[in-house]
Amino acid sequence: MRAGKYAEAILEFDKVLQQEPTHYMAARYMKMCAEQIKKEE
Repeated sequence: MRAGKYAEAILEFDKVLQQEPTHYMAARYMKMCAEQIKKEE
């Protein structure tokens, strides 16, 4: 269930990174979300 929220968050972080590719926190949290999705599979 939460994997859907992580996927939504990844899409939002991707939007930020498209605007500002060097945004460290967006990249970090995007990676953390991807790791959580893998854990839940």
